[in-house]
Amino acid sequence: MRCHGEYLAETVRLSGVALAEGRYPVAALIVDEAGRVMGCGFNTTEERGDPTCHAEVEAIRSAAGKMAQAPHGRYVLYSSWEPCLLCAGAMLVGGIEQVVWVANASSGGMRMFLNEEGILTDGRRSLRALAQPDQALALKMHRFHRIWHEGQKPFVRCDDTR
Repeated sequence: MRCHGEYLAETVRLSGVALAEGRYPVAALIVDEAGRVMGCGFNTTEERGDPTCHAEVEAIRSAAGKMAQAPHGRYVLYSSWEPCLLCAGAMLVGGIEQVVWVANASSGGMRMFLNEEGILTDGRRSLRALAQPDQALALKMHRFHRIWHEGQKPFVRCDDTR
């Protein structure tokens, strides 16, 4: 399996694609223990008018069929942004073992619900969380979010690492 950083960089690249297309800049990937990408998701809440269509939930939906064929597999969800509690709950129920993200949310993120070991549990299942601080990727994600929230129509090159 490739290192966390490679999958996280891909979620940031995909977030840039989403932003360039006028969509909310968050992307998520689900990867199995062999390093295969099982599913990919983007935040589509705006275009669908559905508040549950977060990138992480969409990635779970995308991967669900493949994951059902290997119910005892071990899966990691990579996200370009810190998941919220809705997404964390979906990961618990969806069989995700670990979540790794690029940039911390300033509010509403799942960190506030983790125990001291960085685990979220519902009593039966557990989800290990790992913020992967990569300064360059995190700064890029914060820039994407600033552009989005300021309502600018960006020209974003997907290979731009500033």
